[in-house]
Amino acid sequence: MGTIHIKSWGMTGSNSGAYSAELATETSRGKPVVRMWRSGEGADGFGAMFQTFRPGAYRGKRLRLSALMRTLEATDRAALCFRVDGPNTGNEGPPLAFDNMDNRPAISGASPWVRHSCVLDVPPEATSIFISNILTGKGELQWADVRFEVVDTSVPLTDMLGRSDEGPANLDFTQT
Repeated sequence: MGTIHIKSWGMTGSNSGAYSAELATETSRGKPVVRMWRSGEGADGFGAMFQTFRPGAYRGKRLRLSALMRTLEATDRAALCFRVDGPNTGNEGPPLAFDNMDNRPAISGASPWVRHSCVLDVPPEATSIFISNILTGKGELQWADVRFEVVDTSVPLTDMLGRSDEGPANLDFTQT
């Protein structure tokens, strides 16, 4: 497993052992910055700093995970990841809600500080919540001012599983 020295955060990913993370000496907008980089050879796989926790009082609410993020010489992409798991998530079934920003333009190369976010609903049957950053390939991801907050339903969902607030859609397959 990669090296990480940030309390309450772990390292995961398809090649997590190649990535490291530490508190940087700089700040962004007055907030501490964590830098994560690929410390191993090769460019395959990804690493992610993560937390998993019980949904508790978040059940039945809409949540936004956001963070200030920038990349330095990132060869592939960086992103946030937000997942809501249920009793059948894993081998038996998919997550209840999911967004890893894969359907949005990549954060890569040398990018400036920008706030990125993922917004998901937490159903009553939720059993755990997973939040993380993602760095694929070589380079460095810096992130700061991570926020996890309840928002109202006027904030649009970013759920990549295709769920909608309006109920079923395109049942006749006429929209492409």
